[in-house]
Amino acid sequence: MLMLAQNSRLGCAGILFPRVKTGADIGANHGKLGLSLLQGGKADLMYLTDQSASALEAARKNAYQAHLEDRVRFIVTDGFKGLPDTIEAAAILGMGGKTIAHIIESAFKSDSVCIPETLILSPNTEHRTVRHALYTNGFSITQEQIAFDSGRYYEIIAARFTGERVTPDEHLLSIGPCLMRDVSPLYRAYVEHKVRVYAQSHSAEGQKWLRWYSEELQRVKMHGKNSL
Repeated sequence: MLMLAQNSRLGCAGILFPRVKTGADIGANHGKLGLSLLQGGKADLMYLTDQSASALEAARKNAYQAHLEDRVRFIVTDGFKGLPDTIEAAAILGMGGKTIAHIIESAFKSDSVCIPETLILSPNTEHRTVRHALYTNGFSITQEQIAFDSGRYYEIIAARFTGERVTPDEHLLSIGPCLMRDVSPLYRAYVEHKVRVYAQSHSAEGQKWLRWYSEELQRVKMHGKNSL
């Protein structure tokens, strides 16, 4: 049986994934997220997609080993292309932010591509680009989590389509509203990590973000004192 650590990126994505009849994992690779969602009762049927046929073959083997082959559909495709409109929620993890943003934006430009109402996203880079694509295409961010997995921090974003298209300030694009609201020890460690990263930058842009993350760290510290 596949077991995902709850503090891992896949584990956090599984927690944020809603209960659906039909879901999808875009760029599924080995298929562990989608299969764990089936095992955990989060979905009745999962579509696992990838541009790589060999990657999906590994996912297919994992599905057979878990005795889940009857509840999985495999599609070699790019983004949401070729998926049915019955999919209620989809996860996209492990890609660059520009790639995820392109998948979202291109779906809205095509009459033949259906995009699910709920998205669970975890970009490797360019979080601002992903949030901008969500907001400008009518999604609202509903939940967010930080995961620390294999020595790296990851942001996991849950968004739901509302049709309201807004663009918040650049701070809320960099770190989402739910993360800033629900201060946790892991969030504080993440902000401290950001301060260390931007402290190494000598560019004007890097120094700008160093100032902002330093201010955010002070806010987080004060939040901790006030909660005592």
